[in-house]
Amino acid sequence: MVASSFIVAGLSILAIGVGLLALWTLYPDAPPVPTYIPPSPGWNDDPNPSVPPGSTTPPDGPGSPDDPDRDSPAVTGNRKSEEFYTFLILGMDDGTQTDTIMVAGFDTINNKLGIVSIPRDSQRDVTHDAKKINAAHLLGLQQPWGGPENAMRAVADLIGFRPDYYIVVNLDVMGELIDIVAPGGIEFDVPINMHWTDPAQDPPLRIFFDRGVQKITGDQAKLLMRYRQNNMYHVNNRFTTPTGGFPDADIGRIRMQQNFMRAIAKHTLTLRNISNIPRIVNTVNDNLAISEELNWRYLSFFAKELLELNEEDITFARLDGDNAYYSRTGQAYIWLHDDHRNLDVINELINPYKEPVTKENLRLGRYGTRQP
Repeated sequence: MVASSFIVAGLSILAIGVGLLALWTLYPDAPPVPTYIPPSPGWNDDPNPSVPPGSTTPPDGPGSPDDPDRDSPAVTGNRKSEEFYTFLILGMDDGTQTDTIMVAGFDTINNKLGIVSIPRDSQRDVTHDAKKINAAHLLGLQQPWGGPENAMRAVADLIGFRPDYYIVVNLDVMGELIDIVAPGGIEFDVPINMHWTDPAQDPPLRIFFDRGVQKITGDQAKLLMRYRQNNMYHVNNRFTTPTGGFPDADIGRIRMQQNFMRAIAKHTLTLRNISNIPRIVNTVNDNLAISEELNWRYLSFFAKELLELNEEDITFARLDGDNAYYSRTGQAYIWLHDDHRNLDVINELINPYKEPVTKENLRLGRYGTRQP
C-alpha cells in the first residue's frame, strides 16, 4: 500500500513536471530587448588595410570616404513597442559568402512581421575592393569578431540601425524545416522554367523545374533557392539550350524567394502546428549559427509568436537601387537609393526605433558609374 502510494505520488509529480514543461515551451516569456552597443572605434574589415586609420580619402579614386575611426551613425533610442525585435537572416551558398540577405522586424505586441531583402550586389562604402554586401560575412571570418558580427555591422550601414540578432541559415537546414512543417511539400507556383546543370559539382547539381503550380519538398526547396539562371543541360543523351531566366536578374530571384516564403508562411499558419515547435526549435538550435542570446527558451517564444500571426500580418519588401559598374574591380553593383524609396520601407517595416532612419544614418557605396 505504501509502495503504491509512492508510485502514485511519483507519477503525479512527473505529470505535473511534464505539464509545466509543456506550458514553459508553449508560453515562454518574451526575451529582453537587446541594448545597442556601437562598434569599437577603428573597426574595419579590410583584410589588407591600405588606408591609414582616420583617412577620409579612398585610395582607389573618387567615391564616398571610408573613415574606419568615425562613429557609427546608427539610429538608437526608444523602441516603437516593448517587444519589437530585429533579425539579420543570412542564407549561405558555400558556408562563407551570403547568397540571401534579409532583415526582419518582428513586433510581437502588435503582431506584425516585416521582412526586407537586401540585394547581395549592394555596394558598401568601404575602401577595399570587396565592396558587395554579400562579401561581409567572408571578410569577417578573417577578423577576431567573426563573420556574422561583421555582416551585422556592414548591414547596419545600409539600413541605418544594427539588428538585434543574427541567424545564419544553410540550405540543408532550410530543407529540414520545410519537411517538418510540410511533410508533403509546399504548394508553390514556379514562375519560370528553371533548368540548370553543373556536372562538375560533387554530387552533380541538376535543377529542373517546369513553370507552374507544384508541391516543393525540402530537398527541392534547396534547389529552388539556389537557382539563378538557365544553361545548356543534358537530357536523354542530348543537349538542349533552354531560354529564359529572370529578366530582371537578382531582383527577380529575390521576388521568387519571397513568394516561396509567403507560401511557406501560408501553409504553416493555416495548420497552426504548435506541436512542431520543439522540433523546429531543436533543429534551429542544433544546426544554425545564431546569436548567443537566442537560447532555446527565447527561440520557443519567437516560434510561438510566429504561429499566432495571420497571413496578412506579414509584409515582404526589398531595398531598391540603380545598376552601377566599377572598372577597378570589373564588377556590377547596385547603388541603393538613399531617399524615400528605401527609407519608407526601412522605417515602416523593420526600424524598431521611434526615431526614423534618415539619409544621414546610411553609409552607401557610390564607387564607379551608374548604368542605364
